Amino acid sequence: MEHMSNIKKFVVEHKRLIFIFVFCLLVYEFSAYSINFSDPEAMYAFSHAIKMGEVPYRDFNIISTPLYAFIMTPGLFIFDNYLTFIIEQSVLVTILFWFLFKSFDKKAWFALFALTMTAFMGINPTYNFMCFFFIAVLWYLEKECSDKDLLIGVVIGLAILSKHTVGLPLILPMFIICFKDIKKLGKRILGICIPCFIFLIYLLINHALYDFINLSFLGLFDFRASNAILNYRLIIYSIIIGIIMIIIIFKNHKDKYNYYLLCGLLFVYPIFDMNHFGILFNCCAILIINYIKVKEINYFSKLSIVVTIIYSIIFFMIFIFSYPTVFYKGINHYQYTLGFKSDYIQNKKANKLIDNYVEKANKDNKKYILLSGYSMFYNLTQDNKITYYDVLFYGNLGYNGTERMIKEIDSMKNTYVIVDMNSYIYKDDTQINKKIYKHVVNNYEMIDEKDVLRLYYKP
Repeated sequence: MEHMSNIKKFVVEHKRLIFIFVFCLLVYEFSAYSINFSDPEAMYAFSHAIKMGEVPYRDFNIISTPLYAFIMTPGLFIFDNYLTFIIEQSVLVTILFWFLFKSFDKKAWFALFALTMTAFMGINPTYNFMCFFFIAVLWYLEKECSDKDLLIGVVIGLAILSKHTVGLPLILPMFIICFKDIKKLGKRILGICIPCFIFLIYLLINHALYDFINLSFLGLFDFRASNAILNYRLIIYSIIIGIIMIIIIFKNHKDKYNYYLLCGLLFVYPIFDMNHFGILFNCCAILIINYIKVKEINYFSKLSIVVTIIYSIIFFMIFIFSYPTVFYKGINHYQYTLGFKSDYIQNKKANKLIDNYVEKANKDNKKYILLSGYSMFYNLTQDNKITYYDVLFYGNLGYNGTERMIKEIDSMKNTYVIVDMNSYIYKDDTQINKKIYKHVVNNYEMIDEKDVLRLYYKP
């Protein structure tokens, strides 16, 4: 009885956070996101690769700092499945709301409602969310515990290790806040150096420092030139949100900790899509909620919860009835994932076709490489290593990466190259590096063709 009483007491005391965890888990499980070509699938694959002993940058080409992939790895040692991945992500969102409840109390429910306004893209399981998570924690610490200088520095360092293109600019607000206090600034700089130094040691030990610099810094020039997604509607929304945030920050200029949230504008450049816009929207939501004044907070917080639940149910029902869904039964690491039925059928078909050519390569005693938008999914489900060929996208290969990969393929001997023609002829605005596909198709001998796959031989 005492045990049950303790459980009941725990549930009552933490009912808000338990609700957030369950809500998020249901969102991830039943939102019917397609896992093909998606960032969450890539993040899971990177975590899986780390769990299998692979080293980021050296063995596979992640282009941002890899803290998120490392944080999501431990649970995979217990159960290596996409379900574990989304459970861990739900825990992260729950921790985020712990800070929001500490800051806003019942007004934090408005933040949950805000997530629905971007179709939950603001909590998509990627390194973008991880960086936003640390920005929100940093904002809370600066607002409530500004004397915790070392801890604030560590959090900035963790944001840098989550997404360096957004994390590094966070140093500027820190300098503005501590401009007249060298002692505070020194402690914060020391805090930043602690996680970054540990990461540097990791790179040096694993001989991955050059690859990190090449992929995460030198390759950015190719990435921005090749992958700019200009959704003009979202560009306009981003500009409007930026103006709103600047006005609010200007009117409350004494609250310098808000400068960290303004760095959220960097999430949408150069890719103006809903995934990145959702993170910017989250930053703006926190800023607005901080200054919004509500007299009947009990009424409006409950109304926010009800509207969020109703909206979510409608959102999911529209997905389920508009796009037939199915659990990914029989697909390794994805058995409990709900996805689009059309993707499931296509995945099963693609895996079977690829299997045929892999068996032929093994039978003929030849090496093989796979060029396909499905290659990461295939190698993940087959427990093969994740390699540079699995993220064969423009700008994801480092400086002059396309030419370097072409030379690498040309240097191979006695190798089969399996080409997914669906990926090759896919729409023009895809990130898939068609130049590498084209080189293989135009220069190597095609020896077989099955459905959408072609088999080329490199003597």
